[in-house]
Amino acid sequence: MPSYLTTLDVAKRLDVSLDTVRRWLRSGELKGSPFGRAGYRIEDADFQAFFNRRRRQPQDSEHALPVATSQASDGLLEATVEEVMNAMGQELRVPLTTTQGALQQARYLLQRALASPLPAQTGELLTKLQEVLLRIELQVSAEMQLVSNLLDASLIEARAFELALEWSNLVEIVRETVTRQQASIAQRAFELELPSDDLVAVMADEKRIRQALTHYLINAHKYSPPDQPIKIFLEVRDALARVAVKDQGPGIPAAEQSRIWERIQQRQKPST
Repeated sequence: MPSYLTTLDVAKRLDVSLDTVRRWLRSGELKGSPFGRAGYRIEDADFQAFFNRRRRQPQDSEHALPVATSQASDGLLEATVEEVMNAMGQELRVPLTTTQGALQQARYLLQRALASPLPAQTGELLTKLQEVLLRIELQVSAEMQLVSNLLDASLIEARAFELALEWSNLVEIVRETVTRQQASIAQRAFELELPSDDLVAVMADEKRIRQALTHYLINAHKYSPPDQPIKIFLEVRDALARVAVKDQGPGIPAAEQSRIWERIQQRQKPST
């Protein structure tokens, strides 16, 4: 019998996907050498060392389970969570996209109706309905962003996350992102300071800039006093463009600042 495992053998033994095994191999967490067509050869000793690092029970524990039973109970939690995140994201995206499309179509039909002569009371009701649909659409967009974040997290874990860099106008990105956030949080005041030049050309991933700025604005709204404005600045110095968000919140305590890049870290909102 061979004294090694193939990529497929590892996937079957640990009940994970081939992509997960390949990720372990690419990162060096699991040692292996190219073998056959798009496969790897993993020596028994290397597999056992990898598995022992991931088991919850120590290797010499009297309660240690056989490989197949132990992996069933432990589930190799990290890999399983990653795959569940990806599956959930894909499943949630479809109904949300359909809902968003229906809302956009409803708003379009309302705009056409409002463009026609209508009794005053009817026009007023339709205008209010249009405002309600806009708020719903913004909320659906926020939910879709959460789903996108979930998918991004699974891509990052799989080391497959990529940026789509292209020339963009940073002024328009900032202005539109702030305007959209203002529409979804009407009770909050936003103060925007932009350069006199309406064009600040940058090579960037426009989607990710919007995503990052939206997160900053949401956090500023969540953690700062509701009666204080949130200020957004865009300034250009030489070849450097800088976007900043300023609020009157408590900030991140020094003791917690080293943890801001850890997953699932959130500071509790101070009680009022």
